[in-house]
Amino acid sequence: MNKVVKLVRGELVRLYKNKIIPVSAVVSLIWILLIVFSSTEEVAGLLPMILVLDAGMLGIIYLAASFYLEKQEGSLKSLFVSPLSAEEILVSKIIVSLITGLVSSALLVLTFRLVHKQDINFLWLFLSLLFITLSHSLLGFVIILNCRDFAQMLGIYAAYALLFFLPTVLFLLEIIPGNLEILLLVSPTHSAFVLAQKAFGEGNWGQAVGALAYLAVLGAGLYRYVIGKFKEHAVQG
Repeated sequence: MNKVVKLVRGELVRLYKNKIIPVSAVVSLIWILLIVFSSTEEVAGLLPMILVLDAGMLGIIYLAASFYLEKQEGSLKSLFVSPLSAEEILVSKIIVSLITGLVSSALLVLTFRLVHKQDINFLWLFLSLLFITLSHSLLGFVIILNCRDFAQMLGIYAAYALLFFLPTVLFLLEIIPGNLEILLLVSPTHSAFVLAQKAFGEGNWGQAVGALAYLAVLGAGLYRYVIGKFKEHAVQG
């Protein structure tokens, strides 16, 4: 446990030095300004998607940028030849993704609450963000560990966004009819949206609980796959 805590601290320092945390802070500031200067109705409809985009989709980009910078610097190889296990290294990176995702989301939600005075189910929102960030971090690792470099990763990420993020946008624009939403729940990103949406009083509990269970099962399966690939990566250096 102490090893993981030290790894988490080191990872956070590295994210700051590599300008990933500052970039994330700038993005959060943009979201905050959007929340402050938009009407309550507009923000209430947009915020669940913003949270999914910030904690989930952008979280994958931050994770990939950090991973490939470490690889380029040689610090990742140093970790692999240290007494640390591959699982400890992986868990520390997932924890850091959770920390950064939750902190960023908390800033957006608190801004919304203070400016627009709307009710929020904070307990459900925290649980939702936990599963959203965790599942998308693991999805990010699935993409990263199957790519040679950052450019290839971006190509696969773009394909993922087209397949799983774009349909949710089309659903919000009512291009995809509401009676087809049940099919969209196969998408981890749409399930994440359903979870976040429920914290603001939208949607129904049946779909929200189903989405939570789906992301939990998906996360468990992805973790087993990712830890195997990560160990292979450690052996290869």
